[in-house]
Amino acid sequence: MLVRDVMTPHPLTAPPDLTVLGAYRLMQERSLRHLPILEDGRLVGIVSDRDLSARASVLATPEQRRGLEDPLRSVMVSPVVTTDLEEPVEEAARRMRERRIGSLVVTDESGAVRGIVTGIDLLGAIIRLTGVNAASSRLELEVDNVPGQLARVGQALEREGVNVSSVLTSPAPEGRLRFVLRVDTPLGRPLARRLAEQGFEVVWPPMR
Repeated sequence: MLVRDVMTPHPLTAPPDLTVLGAYRLMQERSLRHLPILEDGRLVGIVSDRDLSARASVLATPEQRRGLEDPLRSVMVSPVVTTDLEEPVEEAARRMRERRIGSLVVTDESGAVRGIVTGIDLLGAIIRLTGVNAASSRLELEVDNVPGQLARVGQALEREGVNVSSVLTSPAPEGRLRFVLRVDTPLGRPLARRLAEQGFEVVWPPMR
């Protein structure tokens, strides 16, 4: 899944000379968290609702309230962290976490703004990738980190007549691997029990 699949296309933008108060009202009216700033069609900055809310709050200091008529260029973040249409969503999520930011502006080869992707968008992508929204069961297995283990799990599930809707892997203790699968059956616990009887180490669901 790529950024183009989850982004909001054609996001609302603002010029750098718009006042802080004007931008704050615009973002409140449109329920926006992030507002890219364009000058002559070029991306020059970005502001978030958090950047502006302190100045517009009833709790703002007199000095902060005087800044409501300041232009956005005085408070915007620049340069802007961007992404492109073809970046995988997991890479976009990794960069947002590393930078501790809530959005990435999506640009094309010419630098034109094509969209914006937020942390909420990427959470939605993860939900889709893991198949949580579909009727399914979660299965978690721990295996030795050697070639052929995923095929071994797949063959066991094939014998059970169960399809896999998603699979993720993560490191496990002692250099092992953990497979987290969504399987197309509501009977996850009986399936896990049968896999355990075949020698698989089942982490979830708990075997009682």
